[in-house]
Amino acid sequence: CRHGSGRDCAFQQYEGRIIGCIAVMVVGCLLLVYAIFLYRPRSRKEKHEAERERRRQQIISDNSGTMHKTKDEYVEAIEFLLEQRQTRTPARMIRNFYRGSRLWTCMQNCSFCMNGPLACIFRWEHKHNCRERSV
Repeated sequence: CRHGSGRDCAFQQYEGRIIGCIAVMVVGCLLLVYAIFLYRPRSRKEKHEAERERRRQQIISDNSGTMHKTKDEYVEAIEFLLEQRQTRTPARMIRNFYRGSRLWTCMQNCSFCMNGPLACIFRWEHKHNCRERSV
């Protein structure tokens, strides 16, 4: 090296440093490839939400038998109430008879016709701050 004048070659003198630099560059290229093609960033919030959803699904699957039983109790209660509503009692028979009469139809029509004028009177009283009515 150096034209045979007895000096060390530049490569032999800095051989350790050159190999170290090449090793650092290889590691940097590997990290670059990983960051570009393989890495999928996830925040802590997303990890926490995924864990919470997993726990919620586990609780739901653990309690699924109990939840179905509760639902059946509600259905049974509703069916019982509907059966009770269908039974014929004297009061229901009188009510149905009254609702089938012409008197009930006349009362419904009068009530429907009076709603408009009563609402106007109420608005007028409220607008002019009239004295409140006693019940």
